[in-house]
Amino acid sequence: MSNLFLLKFMKKLDVFVYPVEIDPEPQETFARNEVMRIIHRQIKTVFGAYALAGKCIASTSDISEEPTFKAAYKDTPYEVTIRSSRRSFFAENTSYESRNEEHLLIDNVINFIIK
Repeated sequence: MSNLFLLKFMKKLDVFVYPVEIDPEPQETFARNEVMRIIHRQIKTVFGAYALAGKCIASTSDISEEPTFKAAYKDTPYEVTIRSSRRSFFAENTSYESRNEEHLLIDNVINFIIK
C-alpha cells in the first residue's frame, strides 16, 4: 500500500542505495542540496527514477560504473561521484524479513519512485 493505493510490482523489485561523494565537501546542507539540484538531469539520465536519501541515492537501477559529474555553485567547482558499491534493501520477500527502520526507508523509496 502506498498513499492508500494498492500497488502491484513485478516479482522482483530491488532498490539499490549508492553513496554520493562531493569534493570538496560543502559546509552547509543547503549548498549540498543546490549542487545535487544542479546535476539533477545528469543523474536522471543514469538512474531514471531516483530518490535522495541523506548522502545517498536510492534507485531501482543497478549500475556498475561510478559516474562523476561536475557542478559550480557560488564560484566553487564541485565534483560529485556516485559510488557503485551498493546494498539491496529488498527484493521479492525481503521486506518481510527486514527491521522496522528498514521498513520506513523502503516505504519512502517506493513513494519517491512512484511520484
